Amino acid sequence: MKGLSVGLSTSAAEEITRLFPQAHVVKAFNSIGMGTLGNLDFNGICADAFICGDDASSKEVVGELANDLGFNVVDVGPLTQARYLELLGMLWISMAYQQGYGSEMAFKLLTR
Repeated sequence: MKGLSVGLSTSAAEEITRLFPQAHVVKAFNSIGMGTLGNLDFNGICADAFICGDDASSKEVVGELANDLGFNVVDVGPLTQARYLELLGMLWISMAYQQGYGSEMAFKLLTR
């Protein structure tokens, strides 16, 4: 909870793929607290699950799981995007625990 082991040039998810090239890694569920998984409704607004990965069928499976849990799924692209999702996860931790927002929060993508 003090920082990332890797930075903007790679991600933990990419490093897993490098170590296990046969694996179909999908980054997901890292920008929300586990305590909110039982209730993803935030005053009538559904929490987002940001996912990324290189294998379309694996992302589909993870997306279906996220939908089943009650998330709105946001596919942010290939696994290289995990670099930014991991930073978003660190921002969530910082806001929740160091800045006093508490764990009952989530990030939301708004579009027009």
